[in-house]
Amino acid sequence: MKSSGVKRPTHRCARGLALLLTTALVVGNGISNSSITAQADAGDALKDKYTGFEGIEIDWKYGSSDETSDYAGYLKTHADVAKGTNTIEVPLTNISSEDGKLKTEEYEGRTAIFSGKESEYLQFTVDVPETGMYELVLDYYLVPGESDRGKRILYIDGEIPFEECSGITIFRYFRDAGEPVVNSVGDETRPAQEEIPGWRTQALEDTTGLYVQPFTFALEKGTHTIQLIYNKMDMYISGIRFEAPREVKSYEEVYAEYQANGYKE
Repeated sequence: MKSSGVKRPTHRCARGLALLLTTALVVGNGISNSSITAQADAGDALKDKYTGFEGIEIDWKYGSSDETSDYAGYLKTHADVAKGTNTIEVPLTNISSEDGKLKTEEYEGRTAIFSGKESEYLQFTVDVPETGMYELVLDYYLVPGESDRGKRILYIDGEIPFEECSGITIFRYFRDAGEPVVNSVGDETRPAQEEIPGWRTQALEDTTGLYVQPFTFALEKGTHTIQLIYNKMDMYISGIRFEAPREVKSYEEVYAEYQANGYKE
């Protein structure tokens, strides 16, 4: 058989072509280095690692962010702190903004305060009766009409407890606006989404999926100052409190309870 005269690329050449194609695809999709956060060296201050979230610059004037660890490091540092056993409610009348005390108002059946961009931050103090690890829980209502989730930055006593607190997410909820639609080639397409507005309760948590349980914060006995810095999306808040971490039972414990209660498989 005669040769066609066309040379096949070597493995090295093929890899080079694949790399060029991949680079072209990335550039073609408009992804630039400016939209990708570079990894900083270990030990860099948090403010040197991150300059903003989703295009919104972060103002670090509320406290120090130097040598802030991630949540795993924070838990390791406070591994000897027992779980708190109290619920510490924050009266809405004790919450202030940069302009002073916030006025309460009625919104969707509840007495609430408004957390908006104009307020810049919410601030309050808590008196902790015993040293322990606590969850921070919000009762909130994100102002409807937007698709974005809420974003806040958490400071405790002038410092960000751990890196993940610089991008706290407040969730919206959505549902299908109708049934799936069959397109011209016979495939079902996902229907449009519509927001389910309403009051929600959420403990501050990780949104990357690395940690299943809500964040827990180490609070020593005494008075602490808490700030929630506005980053994205207005919302109403009807309740803020620190709670004892929830106990998650093992499968064996739950199964034993089901058997004791006579549940059928």
